[in-house]
Amino acid sequence: MKSSGSREHVLAVPLPSELRRFIASKVHSGQFDSEGEVVAGALQNMRDEERVTNRDVTELRREIAIGLKELDAGLGEPWDADSLKAEGSRLLVSRRGSQMI
Repeated sequence: MKSSGSREHVLAVPLPSELRRFIASKVHSGQFDSEGEVVAGALQNMRDEERVTNRDVTELRREIAIGLKELDAGLGEPWDADSLKAEGSRLLVSRRGSQMI
């Protein structure tokens, strides 16, 4: 798991069989190239979730209030859930890709 020029370290961690099977399924499905990538991705997600601050929550509430006022004023636009999910997925992939650099 060492690559040239990086500071990767091997860490042996005991896992329940259910998690080992989950990791193996992610690799087998082709979503990840290795077990290490699965674990690293999960840890990155955990780190990102912990970065949410009270300021983020306050900003989100402010944005929701603005949106609700716009809806009340008749300024809403029709939307498609599948398109919204696809756009969210594209954004997530692009953000994760920029973190891998």
